[in-house]
Amino acid sequence: MATYTKGYKKQSGEMVLLKLIIGIIGVVLFTVLVAYLYDTFSDVGSYDDWTHIDAYDEILVQEDENGDQVQDYIVYFYKDDCPNCAAIQRDALRIVSRLNRDATFVYFVNIKEIEETTDGDKDEFLDAIGRDSVLAPMLVVVSGGVFEEAVVGPTAVIDLLTNVKNGDYAPFQD
Repeated sequence: MATYTKGYKKQSGEMVLLKLIIGIIGVVLFTVLVAYLYDTFSDVGSYDDWTHIDAYDEILVQEDENGDQVQDYIVYFYKDDCPNCAAIQRDALRIVSRLNRDATFVYFVNIKEIEETTDGDKDEFLDAIGRDSVLAPMLVVVSGGVFEEAVVGPTAVIDLLTNVKNGDYAPFQD
């Protein structure tokens, strides 16, 4: 390999290209690491940080700040001591924070608290959604002001929230 007058070795075009590729890979890996660390250590809060519904008879009828009935929304049921709720909390709250960015779209119900404090009719609510009991985690979807569906389980909850966030949930595509 030839050298310059000051003693530096000349590099071939292939060596320069190899160094450039290694540099680009290094920058990409560093960016991914920073994004992962940010995701890991950023706080998404807790279920208590969101708007809650306190009575069964309010679940299927929500009003906005003007007193008009909200037509499209989701109600997220959870329990403080539910391992499945804790397992999906981080992912669910990230999606909810995007959905609730402009206005409240996802409401929360702490099953333990609503059981202790509500005056509403639980049986009437269960009949309206076609279920025998309130489970956690569970989503109840209201579309066009009427009950659309209820999904239960961590995978179903995350899948439905993701579909709504991506605009792929048919009942909300008007």
